[in-house]
Amino acid sequence: MSWTPSVGVVGASYWSYMATVMADALDDAIKQQCIDPALIPAGVFKDAQEFFRLALSDRGPGHEARTPARMDAYAIAVDAVWSSASSNYTSLEIQERLERFNGFLERLLSGGALLSAEKELASQLRQFFRNLSLAGDAEAYIDNGQFEGSGIAIVL
Repeated sequence: MSWTPSVGVVGASYWSYMATVMADALDDAIKQQCIDPALIPAGVFKDAQEFFRLALSDRGPGHEARTPARMDAYAIAVDAVWSSASSNYTSLEIQERLERFNGFLERLLSGGALLSAEKELASQLRQFFRNLSLAGDAEAYIDNGQFEGSGIAIVL
């Protein structure tokens, strides 16, 4: 049986810590040209898997019914992809990119040299997690009422 976060905990801020740790681990892997699974705590890795499971779970036939947690995860993932894009992606391109990212997660567990063919995907996934982390930080900042009366408007 899998765990699905309740509606109140599925915003980007919920995933921010995981995204920061994953982005930092990917940054180290890219710089060292070597994947070290020890850089990713097991709980963080499980959260990354859960994020992608939720984001990808209601796409296509034969998948589980949509829930607010799944729809929110997908919307957060789409925003993180678009934030790093120089042009807008189609729904199919977003789906394919998220599936490639999800597939690369397993590669992070195996460790070893980062192959030249993997460097671009690792960079894209690092940017995805950076965008997710920034969205989470912004959401937490707004939720804490930091903008109240400041006259500053942020569009996420």
